[in-house]
Amino acid sequence: WKTKIEFWLIRLQKEIEEMKIEKRENEKTIEFQNLNFRVTNHCSSLRDERIGEDLCDDIASIALKNERLALEKLKTSLAQICQKSWEQINTLEELEINIIRDIEN
Repeated sequence: WKTKIEFWLIRLQKEIEEMKIEKRENEKTIEFQNLNFRVTNHCSSLRDERIGEDLCDDIASIALKNERLALEKLKTSLAQICQKSWEQINTLEELEINIIRDIEN
């Protein structure tokens, strides 16, 4: 039975590492989304400085607002995925500790 548990422990450790890698990738994607936010916000700021006849809601303004909303939804979704991944990783690491403790005893 000990060899089977050790086998599954190794599989568990690989799964934890893969989840950590995926979580890091999601975090990098969130950081990249921050760049997209900065660009969108900069464009919106430039458009907000318009005066007189140029001050209107046109197709570009609407597109910028839609882009910002889409980015916010994506960022929220990725943040939730990262949070769930973090919780699952913690649970699996606790399980790993318990299994190692059982094998040693």
